[in-house]
Amino acid sequence: MFALVISLVFLLGSCNRQVDPSTTTEQRYKHDLFSSDEECHELNPMGEVSCSETIQLRPDGKADILLGGGDVRIRTDYTRTDQAITLKATGGLPKAIVFTVVSQTELVRTDNGTNWQMY
Repeated sequence: MFALVISLVFLLGSCNRQVDPSTTTEQRYKHDLFSSDEECHELNPMGEVSCSETIQLRPDGKADILLGGGDVRIRTDYTRTDQAITLKATGGLPKAIVFTVVSQTELVRTDNGTNWQMY
């Protein structure tokens, strides 16, 4: 009976559960839009486009995201499970964006398959 209870606790503990963002530390990830800094600066000599997209996950459940080489950060709420991070749609972010958690240092954006590395 004791082994059954322990097995059940282990099984339930491994489910895809919601993680409270307030218990995590700030994390930053980026996706490079160019293959190198040199290519970015060569194709973008005036610096009007950012060389990478970034996301900053704050401990208070807020996220700041910079998309598509722009210069405007969008603030939104996010939820996190063991396997995914979901940025909620807001006025500046017309649809939710979901990232699969590959590891603590890597995310994959599910709608376009891009890899985002912690920095």
